[in-house]
Amino acid sequence: MDDESLRRIEAACNRLIARFAMRIDAGDASGVAELFARNGIWYHQGQTLAGRQAIHAAVTQRSKDPPDSITRHHFGNSDIRVLDEAHAEGRIYYTVYRHEGGGDIALPRPLQKIRIGEYQASFVLTVEGWRISSTRAVRLLEQ
Repeated sequence: MDDESLRRIEAACNRLIARFAMRIDAGDASGVAELFARNGIWYHQGQTLAGRQAIHAAVTQRSKDPPDSITRHHFGNSDIRVLDEAHAEGRIYYTVYRHEGGGDIALPRPLQKIRIGEYQASFVLTVEGWRISSTRAVRLLEQ
């Protein structure tokens, strides 16, 4: 595989992770689910969410947080390893910032929780393009 192909695959996988962060923070259940392969798996907070329907349901449930809650996922360093033309895997460092509500508070709201860890992800090329085949967050630090 040539260098240009490697760069395209790495960029596609990094775009998936960035979109995952933005869509989950927005509570976009359909948008998050479509980032996964049809049989994709999200290992999330002790649950195994297998398939787009389960992923959609989990994000929908998460969207029932108090309306003044704010969560922002920030993905930093990533190491995407291309395995072949249709498979890749990676480790992506993340930080999650959270304000969990608490009344009618103007912006900016006080920061209440911080989590730092890494996502371990695998990616697959499908007829829909590159998709997440599995991902798991490993928490390393938490406040």
